[in-house]
Amino acid sequence: MPASLTLGAWLAAGAALAVVYLFLLLRTVAAVTTPVSKLPAVTHFALRFALAAGVFLVAARHGAMPLLVTLVGFQIARSIIVQRARGA
Repeated sequence: MPASLTLGAWLAAGAALAVVYLFLLLRTVAAVTTPVSKLPAVTHFALRFALAAGVFLVAARHGAMPLLVTLVGFQIARSIIVQRARGA
C-alpha cells in the first residue's frame, strides 16, 4: 500500500477521533451542568480519555510518522469544529 494512502488513513483517523472526542466533551459539559447525577460526566470523561489514548497508542505503535499525522488530523478537525462553533 502506498505511503501516502496509509498516511491519509491516519489523517482521517485523527479527524474522526477529534469529532468523537469533541462530541463526548460536549456531552460531558451538558452532564456537569445538570443537577442530577455526575456519573454520566465521569463516564464521558473516561470514554474520551480511553478513546484518545487508544487511537494515539495504536498510531504510536506504527511509528512516529503515523502518530504525528494522526495528531495533525485531530488538530485540523478540532480547529474547524471550534471555528464553526464560534460562528466564525
